[in-house]
Amino acid sequence: MKPVLVLGSDSWGPVRLLVLLAVVVVAAAWFATTRTVWGRRQQLVDASTRAARLSGTPVRGVFASGFVVSGLLAALGGLMLTARTGLAVPGSAQPFLLDAFTAVYLGATASPAAGSACSGPSSVRCSSARSPTASCCSASVHPGATA
Repeated sequence: MKPVLVLGSDSWGPVRLLVLLAVVVVAAAWFATTRTVWGRRQQLVDASTRAARLSGTPVRGVFASGFVVSGLLAALGGLMLTARTGLAVPGSAQPFLLDAFTAVYLGATASPAAGSACSGPSSVRCSSARSPTASCCSASVHPGATA
């Protein structure tokens, strides 16, 4: 347990080791998702599972590897939280849940692969049956228009 606590308290010059580790993880994630075949396959499966399957991409393997990487990053996040707080209690991350859910929601709505969605109480998601030129928000923007 001692090496984990050292990670949370030591620094390299004026920068804490946890900050350096976070920067390295973000850089590695950026490189893996934008510059490797694995990342391109992840983006393809995220955009269209059907198109990925038709192009010969092993969709189940891509999904499985995505879940494995996600689990490893969650474990690393848990180690970083334990190193920072010095506690390994199951409920120690409760105050961070709202921040995590907000980040996931904002990331999903800002993702180009999530499709276009209208914001507001009468949100409508575009379907593939509509013509590509039709606006998915036409009913909410123009109350008299039919979608």
